[in-house]
Amino acid sequence: MIRKCETLYKDFETFQDKIELLCDESEIQEQINTRSTIENQFITAISTLQDILEKLNPVNVKSQLPSQSNESSVKLPTIKLPVFDGSYLKWLEFRDTYLSLIHENASIQDINKFHYLRASLEGSASEVIKSLEFTSINYKIAWDLLCARYDNKRVLINSHLKSLHLINPMTTESHKALRNLLDHVNKNMRALKALGIPTEYWDVHIIFIITMKLDATTNMKWEEYLSNCSDNPTLDQFYTFIRNRADVLENAVSRTTNHSESSSNSNSNNHNKKFWNNNNNNSVSKNNKSFDNLKISSPVASGETVCDFVCLCCNKQGHRIYDCPKFKDMDVPHRVTEVKRLKVCHNCLREGHNFQNCRLKSMCRHCKYSHNTLLHLNKNDKHLENINSTVASQSQTLPPVTLSGISNSSQVLLCTAVVSVKNMINNETYPVRALLDSGSQSSFVTDNLKRKLNLPVHNIEPLRVSGINNVAFSISERVTLGIESRNKNFSTMITCLVVPKVTGTLPNSPVNILELDLPPNIELADPYFYCPAEVDLLLGADIFWDLVGFKRITLGVGRPVLQESQLGWLKFWEIEELNLKINIGTPEERLCESHFQENVKRLSNGRFSVKMPLKEIPEEALGDSFYLAKSVFYL
Repeated sequence: MIRKCETLYKDFETFQDKIELLCDESEIQEQINTRSTIENQFITAISTLQDILEKLNPVNVKSQLPSQSNESSVKLPTIKLPVFDGSYLKWLEFRDTYLSLIHENASIQDINKFHYLRASLEGSASEVIKSLEFTSINYKIAWDLLCARYDNKRVLINSHLKSLHLINPMTTESHKALRNLLDHVNKNMRALKALGIPTEYWDVHIIFIITMKLDATTNMKWEEYLSNCSDNPTLDQFYTFIRNRADVLENAVSRTTNHSESSSNSNSNNHNKKFWNNNNNNSVSKNNKSFDNLKISSPVASGETVCDFVCLCCNKQGHRIYDCPKFKDMDVPHRVTEVKRLKVCHNCLREGHNFQNCRLKSMCRHCKYSHNTLLHLNKNDKHLENINSTVASQSQTLPPVTLSGISNSSQVLLCTAVVSVKNMINNETYPVRALLDSGSQSSFVTDNLKRKLNLPVHNIEPLRVSGINNVAFSISERVTLGIESRNKNFSTMITCLVVPKVTGTLPNSPVNILELDLPPNIELADPYFYCPAEVDLLLGADIFWDLVGFKRITLGVGRPVLQESQLGWLKFWEIEELNLKINIGTPEERLCESHFQENVKRLSNGRFSVKMPLKEIPEEALGDSFYLAKSVFYL
């Protein structure tokens, strides 16, 4: 019966392949869904048949089970099959587990093993066996293909060595980070040893790699530990040091937490004074106004000291601005405006100092930048989605604008915009970040975006493109695509050359937009310009000058300039400022323009009638050329 099902399924695949070849593009997805449905039904049918056969042959099943009547019948948890996504770092673990549970289990038939194997693969690993028909004969072929692809000893060794060298460095001392670091190193070292590498002689090298990733405090403690050692430390000694250090940090954090939770309310006032003295230092004595809103009530009957704060936002006692319901009900841009008005720190939301002098070592939980999480501009913020409606409510609606510039002396913000890229054949769209560059003669698109949108490619003669320092590379593909602005007010078609990569991630690191004082009622071409992201499109001079407009907004001395464009407001810095002075021309040039507009006509036969733009007196305009030309006819 199982063989008959396999034969029927093979016939189905043959006919389905022919059907899909004859289908139009609009019908192909429906056929793919049909294939997937039938395939799932076939797998279910095979599994059901296996269950029935096992019930009909209980003797065979019992004979395969060990007869241990004295064992207690305890229900063990189900072992979940491992999932392999094609990462070489996970191959050894997947291979050994799958061999033990499925491949070497003689009680499981090959067709079921094939089903388990396919269910355990995802990503690039599933592509290796995707082309094989689902039959019991093909199971061994599938497993051999998978082993041939990933059981490559040299590649596995290189992957684990690379993982050791690319450990993320620690920025602060933390018991969790130390333990994660230790686990990461141990995992890769065990894998290398299983691959036959003599790692027992690598102590000095591995210790050097790890110490380069430690934070400054842990490194200093390690050097103190080495001062008591006469010989070179072993890797086991280093592991012991890391584990002991992690235990110390964890115990210290635990004691600090318990102490803060058990501290009485009578000491809260002293703690607050100490906190403010440590944070403000001399700034408190210079600015006593920062404590004008701090009121301490007299002790109550229970002996407790009640410390009431006056909120700067709602002027009510009992909470700070970061706990204020009124402040939390504001959208993010209004919170930023309120923080600026109250002149409180952007980081801790307390008065008396600015964020440069803030000693509270905390970061935004969303973007990891130095500002309070309540001031983070979230992409899902409704205010950002309704900017157009907010602008429309003003007395005058501002056109869209594009953003680029420099946030500080060490970082450059290039001119970027978010556009929708469209495949002109199937109208499929994809939002991308584009870089606007007037210095580029052509526009470029990444090979990654070309594949995502399945853009039709036109092969061209190899074209050499050169950039900075005359570095050249060859391009042989060209695509045509459509771009559309975020507000749907502008769209056009452009031709782009295909390159592997346009540029690196822009910007290099998150930007603190609180320093820029951006107007709240304009629509930026790239609303998230401050967040690092990949760039898949470069708009060169062939389209650049059709995008920019004439209006601009100056944010102040040493600040970027907002430039109007078809895509939104762009921000330019001095090195990319547009010279928009209009040359109205000389009087003669204006006269020629007027002459052209008044005298150039198109005749009924399609030809143009053009009057020569001569001055009123030809003799003055041409000098003596007429008489000189006339004299040649007289001998």
